[in-house]
Amino acid sequence: MNEAPQKLFCKEVYKTPGFDTAPCAAELGCKHSGRRSTPMGETVPPPEQVSEHVHPTSSATACHNLPMGDRFIELGGFRLAAIDDTHFSISHRNGMTAQIFRSDGHVANGPRTDFGSFDR
Repeated sequence: MNEAPQKLFCKEVYKTPGFDTAPCAAELGCKHSGRRSTPMGETVPPPEQVSEHVHPTSSATACHNLPMGDRFIELGGFRLAAIDDTHFSISHRNGMTAQIFRSDGHVANGPRTDFGSFDR
C-alpha cells in the first residue's frame, strides 16, 4: 500500500545565521528539506495531486473544544497568546507568566506577573 506524500511546509529550510558553524549543528541541523526519498519501484504523486480525507474515529467525540479568543488559545489552565506584535507568552490562570518570546528571538523565563493574557 502506497503512503500519501508527506506535506511540504517550506521550500527551503530556515536556519539561524551562523547555525552551520555552531558546535551542535550536526546534531540539530536539517540536512535535507522536503519529502524523504521514495523506495525503488514506488511512484509518489506530487502533493497537489493528492486529496486528503478526514476519517473520524470513535474517540473523536471525546475531544474537548479548545477555547480561543483575542489572539489566544487556552489549553487547560494555560493560555498561549500573542500579546502584541512583538511578544508571545505562555501564561497561567493563576496570574503567572511562564515564558515570554520576543520577535527578535529573546526569551524571558518566568515565573513573572506581566505579559499575561487572562485579562482578555
